[in-house]
Amino acid sequence: MKIARGKVLALLVAVGTGGLLLAAATGDAQREGSARGKLRVGVYDSRAVALAYAPSRFNPAKEKLAEFKEAEAKGDTDRQAQLKAWGELHQQQLHWQGFGRYPVDDLLKHIEAELPRIAREAGVDVITASPDYLGADVELVDVTEKLVAPFQPNERTIKWIRDLKRQPPASFATLARMKHDD
Repeated sequence: MKIARGKVLALLVAVGTGGLLLAAATGDAQREGSARGKLRVGVYDSRAVALAYAPSRFNPAKEKLAEFKEAEAKGDTDRQAQLKAWGELHQQQLHWQGFGRYPVDDLLKHIEAELPRIAREAGVDVITASPDYLGADVELVDVTEKLVAPFQPNERTIKWIRDLKRQPPASFATLARMKHDD
C-alpha cells in the first residue's frame, strides 16, 4: 500500500518522533521535496541547541540571580529558597540537555517563529532531533548550525558546538550522577 506524501507528513505531525517533532515546513520546501521524490528530514544535535541557549538572551538565569540578590538584601529567605531551587533545577536540566540527549523543545520555543524559515532555507520538510526509523525515500539533512544561529552564539560557543560533534552524548547513568554545579 502506497501512502501519499502529504499523508506521511500528517502522520509524522500526529505521531512525532517520540513526541518531539518540532516543525513541518510548508510552501516551497514541501513542493521542492515532492519534486525530488524524497522526504527531506532536518536533524540536529540537541546538545548544540542547549549550548547556544545557555549564554543567550533567552536564558533567564541572570534575571533570576538578580532577583536572588534582591531577596537576599531584603532578608526574604522564602524567595531565596524558591530561586535557589529554580537555579539548581534549571542548571541540571541544561546539563542534561547540553551533555546528553535530553529534549530541548522548551529551548526551541524561543525560536519557534524561525523554524519555518530554517526549514525552507535548508530545503527540509520536517525538523526533528532524531528519527527512529528511515525509509529508503528519506534523506537526512543536518540543520544544527541553522538551528542554533537565532540564539546568536559567539565564536567561543560556536567552537564548543563544533567540538561537541566529536563527542558522543553522555549516558543516562552519567547524567544522573552529575551535580547541578559541575
